[in-house]
Amino acid sequence: MEKKTHPLIEKNQVILVAGVYDALSAKIAERAGFQVLLFPQLGSGNPIWGYSRKQR
Repeated sequence: MEKKTHPLIEKNQVILVAGVYDALSAKIAERAGFQVLLFPQLGSGNPIWGYSRKQR
């Protein structure tokens, strides 16, 4: 089986990644032109503004 490299990696350029936490922030990042989105799994199910999980 031949491994293929993703086209963004083949360009050999810097890739800006937007950190998103829900569908709304993902849509905003997409409309702003980001090609790569980072969706962290920790805390994504129930975000509380300004607090980490340990502070709750």
